[in-house]
Amino acid sequence: MKKILGLFTFSFLLVGCGNQETTSTESETSENIQDQNEEVTYTIEFSIDDELYSVDEEEMNQELTSPKDTTLLEIMQQEFDAVDSNGFITAIDDIEQNESKKAYWLFDVNGEFSQVGAGDYQLEEGDEITWNLETGQDEE
Repeated sequence: MKKILGLFTFSFLLVGCGNQETTSTESETSENIQDQNEEVTYTIEFSIDDELYSVDEEEMNQELTSPKDTTLLEIMQQEFDAVDSNGFITAIDDIEQNESKKAYWLFDVNGEFSQVGAGDYQLEEGDEITWNLETGQDEE
C-alpha cells in the first residue's frame, strides 16, 4: 500500500512540474511575439549649415514609428534615401557632405553626440535624433 501511495505521490508531483514548465514556455513565447510586434516612436530632425545648402529643415523633420530593434541607418535609408559608405552616411535626401569644407553628417541622440554609428544604433521609444551638417573648418 505504501508503494502505491508513493507512486501516486511521485506521479502527481511529476505531472504538476510538467504543467509549470509548459506554462513558463508559453509565457516566454508570448513575450517573444509581443517583443517582435512592439514598435517605437521617435523624431528625426535636421540642422544644416546655410553656407552649405539652402534647405528648409522643418520640411524634412519627421516623427516616425518603426519596429523595435530597427537601426537608425535602416530608417535613414528607407525614409530619407540616405547613402552610406562603410557605415558612414554621406548623403541624406541628395544633400551630400562636403569634405573640402569639413562638413560631415553627424548625429545626436537626445541632445548627446552619438558614440556609435547609425548602423549600430537601435532606435528607442521617445528618441530625438538630430542630424547635423555644419562646416568644421579650422579657425586660423
